[in-house]
Amino acid sequence: MKFNCLLTALLVIVVTTCFSQTDKQMIMKETNKINDRSLQGHVEQDIEKILSAYAEDALLLPPGQKPISGLANIREFYQKGFNWGKTLRVETSNIEFLQIDDNNAIESGAYTIVAREKAATSDTLIEGYMMIYWTKIDDEWKIKTDMWH
Repeated sequence: MKFNCLLTALLVIVVTTCFSQTDKQMIMKETNKINDRSLQGHVEQDIEKILSAYAEDALLLPPGQKPISGLANIREFYQKGFNWGKTLRVETSNIEFLQIDDNNAIESGAYTIVAREKAATSDTLIEGYMMIYWTKIDDEWKIKTDMWH
């Protein structure tokens, strides 16, 4: 048991030090552009901008709901959200980024959403934490798993 824990700790150290800071920064720059476009899609209610960030077989893990798998179901999920109301602003903070290898990375941090239900006269503030598993498909970074609470 102690050997397995030691081996796991050593593997994490090796994985996180094998990649240069430049590689990590490059991946973060690419995924940030994709995130910015997707978040812009939320504010503009542009499902295509949002979906462009996701892999075909992506998985959403929204709070209090069953997992949502595949672009068609993810499209339906966001359309229901647009029917509820409008996102006015989305911000992320305290972002941490872990490069697993050349084709996989994990991003985590906090988010703040300001939204307004269609019939409401005041805004709703939604705050929480998120984790995104990124994978590179055909030289393009895509969200494989998107989880928030």
